[in-house]
Amino acid sequence: MAFFKGTPLTAKNGTNVIIRSASKDDAKHLIDLGKAIAREKIYTMTEVDEIPSDVSEEVKWIEEYLNNTNNLLLVAETDRKLIGVCDFKAGSRKRISHTGYLGLGVAKEFRGVGIGEFLLSILIEWAKAHERIEKVCLTVHHGNDRAQALYKKFGFVEEGVKRRDVKYSEQKYVDSILMALFVKT
Repeated sequence: MAFFKGTPLTAKNGTNVIIRSASKDDAKHLIDLGKAIAREKIYTMTEVDEIPSDVSEEVKWIEEYLNNTNNLLLVAETDRKLIGVCDFKAGSRKRISHTGYLGLGVAKEFRGVGIGEFLLSILIEWAKAHERIEKVCLTVHHGNDRAQALYKKFGFVEEGVKRRDVKYSEQKYVDSILMALFVKT
């Protein structure tokens, strides 16, 4: 089980935050956070109606992380409210088990104050200490300059572009930028 008990941190705006591993008790709150982020209709792969409303489904998703030492699911919490999430899932085949993909989301009202940095920093430190993980990968939408700047700040480099990868509507496509960070050399 990959588990991070958490530590108190202070965001740039003075908000007290705890970054910790998600628990099954977070299921409803993760659904709410995911739907709030998806309602913005930008920079996400998931539409609101694709996020399960059934708490038991979300509990199963959380258990996938809790039951696999190669995966990690972190949450950012303030005043018992989830304001951010970062997940990492390692490759499921032997030849790609040294790599994995991360996802990161922060509630709109808490962006720009360091929550994403906290989550990403803890994930990277975990990956560096992990016996198997060598490479952390991600996909970011072209035009999401704030996210790209954050990833570059942590040493992620662009590895490629998937043209017209995300379809927002019949007429609007967005390229996906593939980025990665080697945590071991």
